[in-house]
Amino acid sequence: MHDLWHLDHKILESLWLLVRRPGFLAEEYLAGRRMRHVPPFRLYVIASFALFLAFSFVKVGNAHSGPAAIQLHASVGPAPGAAAEPAAPVQSTAQAKAKTPQKPAWAESLKTRAKEAQKDPERFYHAFLSNLSKSLFVLMPVFAGLLMLLHLRRTQSFFVDHMVVALHHHVVCFLVILLLMGLAALPGEDWGCLPGVLLFLTPPLHLAASLQRLYRRGWLRSLAKAALISAVYGCIVSVALVGLLLWSLPKAG
Repeated sequence: MHDLWHLDHKILESLWLLVRRPGFLAEEYLAGRRMRHVPPFRLYVIASFALFLAFSFVKVGNAHSGPAAIQLHASVGPAPGAAAEPAAPVQSTAQAKAKTPQKPAWAESLKTRAKEAQKDPERFYHAFLSNLSKSLFVLMPVFAGLLMLLHLRRTQSFFVDHMVVALHHHVVCFLVILLLMGLAALPGEDWGCLPGVLLFLTPPLHLAASLQRLYRRGWLRSLAKAALISAVYGCIVSVALVGLLLWSLPKAG
């Protein structure tokens, strides 16, 4: 625990070198020069802890808006003085069931679970964050595997080398997300669009610079590989997020 959480000046120095000199920390670590800088896994744990701590302070919803308010409005009825809607013609129960298309069982179950999540959105939010933090440990080796597939011709390339790059890349992504959250928290509207776009492009560009330094390839080839890995990994993460959202919904009944 002390090895993971002990903070000193090396944390800030390592983060600064990670941002300012892409690939340098990985190169130093793989060369055996590891005492002066924070190890990749410890750096990842600290950045991950900071990110999810920031997520825990994000407001989940508003008591006067969102699904809960819509349900409350539907149960209470129209506001006093509002124009009443024309009454729909009365139909028998058999006619209504005949006209209503039957939904599959999984759709009904998903709808029920979504309604349960609306009752306690904060609990659903924290369950999603807990599942997300665990799933990142599975996704990181996937990212390292993509790196390894694109560098199979390197005879002295090991999976652990690509894991170091994957750890550092995720730290950069966490820092970018923290900065985007900081921009969103600032007063005013739409002024942060351009900085937000630039920050969004930072991880793939940083990855390209890291690949160029570590694998001694040209800039165009490094950019192409970084763009390809980012696109494929982005699709994988998107599918994983959808799965986590469904998994985090409370059980029906």
